[in-house]
Amino acid sequence: MLNNIIEIIKEELASQEVYLKQYAGGMRKYIEDLQDSDEFYNEAATLGAIASVKSILKKIYSSEAQDSTTSYLDEKIRYLEDNENVVFEYRQLIYKIFLTSEGEYDVSVYDLEDIIYGDELNVVDGGVCTGSAKDAVWFMLDSN
Repeated sequence: MLNNIIEIIKEELASQEVYLKQYAGGMRKYIEDLQDSDEFYNEAATLGAIASVKSILKKIYSSEAQDSTTSYLDEKIRYLEDNENVVFEYRQLIYKIFLTSEGEYDVSVYDLEDIIYGDELNVVDGGVCTGSAKDAVWFMLDSN
């Protein structure tokens, strides 16, 4: 995770450096034309720094969310491999997967609200996966 954060920061700093070099001449002219150029420059620099930090944090949070989702699903894959069945929630849907006697994975997808409100369970999606446990977990996630 730390390496991802460092790479994100390096990329953002490199892009800001390119941006600043590209517009440096025009910015100098604009600053010279202003009556209070020191104030303008300080504000512009502060806004640029804030934008950079926001961009970096957004990329870090996105990376963390992706890592967290991958870790969660990897845990479900391992459980399915060890126990030949798994039930889990992902994006407001319940996934029920089990290994059939034919060696295929049966995948059923239910709406989480049916369970929360005690409604009759209706399969909203499903199918049979002939691949690995990993394939079975990702089988319906890609379509939902």
